Amino acid sequence: MADSNTFEVEGKVYEIKFIFQRIDMYEQSHRPIMASFAQNGGSFSLGELRDLVAYGIKVEGGGYVSPQQGREMGQKLIEQNGYLDVFTAVTEALTRDCGFFFKTQSA
Repeated sequence: MADSNTFEVEGKVYEIKFIFQRIDMYEQSHRPIMASFAQNGGSFSLGELRDLVAYGIKVEGGGYVSPQQGREMGQKLIEQNGYLDVFTAVTEALTRDCGFFFKTQSA
């Protein structure tokens, strides 16, 4: 991965970026992200991580890839870069793009 936000595949630069609609798409067929995060002590299963990449991967400055293509790319990213680097990229993107997951009520 070029840095924790972008990576290159066949000459194209991709990024992991989440929007509410992509999170909703993911959660329609998977366990809710925060439930998984809490249950697994702050991590994701290998399949969850791959699929989170699938729903958050897009051409830098362009559109999202299909979830099917994203799953293949997610698997390759994990195989090439390791679970921890991909996990870091996904959690950074979730924190940056979906801060509503981490907000707390203040008194």
